[in-house]
Order: sequence, then C-alpha cells, then structure tokens
Amino acid sequence: MMVRSTVEINGTTYTVIWQVGGEEYIGAAIGAANLKGSIIFGEAVANDTALAVSYGSGGNFGLALFVEQENRQ
Repeated sequence: MMVRSTVEINGTTYTVIWQVGGEEYIGAAIGAANLKGSIIFGEAVANDTALAVSYGSGGNFGLALFVEQENRQ
C-alpha cells in the first residue's frame, strides 16, 4: 500500500494531506514546541516539533498527534 503525505504552513496553521491507497485525507493542524519543559500549542512556526491534526475523508474523521523524536524522525 502506498502512503504519501504533505505538510505545508498555511498562514497560522498547517495543511496536512495523506494519500493512503486510493483514499485522500485532508487535515488542519496547529503546531507545538517544547518551551522550558512545557509543550506549548499555537500558531505554525519554524521551530514546531509536534503537530495536532484534525482530518477527514468522506464521512470519516479523526484526530492525530505527531511528535518529533530525539533522532529527528
């Protein structure tokens, strides 16, 4: 199964698109960064290390949280 994804800053949020098999999921995300030991969510900025995404496809929807790991993956 082929999986493709794109993430783009779109003003103060991110646009996230996944293509999984023949289905496309489109989402909007806010970013997050570790600031003095606390995770702060907010507007999209270059030093974000996490994304909170709400997405949908057809009648399906969901929430996802992506966090960059120490090895930068």
